[in-house]
Amino acid sequence: MTRIVVTGGRNYGFVPPHTPLDAFREAKDRSDLERARFDQIMAAAVERLKLTDLACGRCRTGADELAVRWAKKHLPKDRFTGFMANWQQLGTAAGPERNGRMLREFRPDKVLAFPGGAGTADCVRQAEALGIEVIRIDWK
Repeated sequence: MTRIVVTGGRNYGFVPPHTPLDAFREAKDRSDLERARFDQIMAAAVERLKLTDLACGRCRTGADELAVRWAKKHLPKDRFTGFMANWQQLGTAAGPERNGRMLREFRPDKVLAFPGGAGTADCVRQAEALGIEVIRIDWK
């Protein structure tokens, strides 16, 4: 049994909002490749890491949304946990607070970190500080 948290950027696997028309095709091709890569990584996590339980944030796009969709297809409902950030009450502190809560409450064995920005980097920092192994996927 392996418990895994997925973290990554909100544009991972998605075309960013307000993408100019002249850049849309390139962004769409990139997002299609990222979605396919995500599914490959998750299949490998099941096979090689023996993934049984999954958690992620509940952003409506990006790596979080890909994880939610993947879990709905491949895991029983009781094997997935989504963590909401309380943006209204906590403002910009909501993301780091949610990351910490997710890591402490879910207690993952590993974190799969897909490309992202400051929020992803924060989740990776917190995981490493707790001694949780982080596997960086396609980081440059």
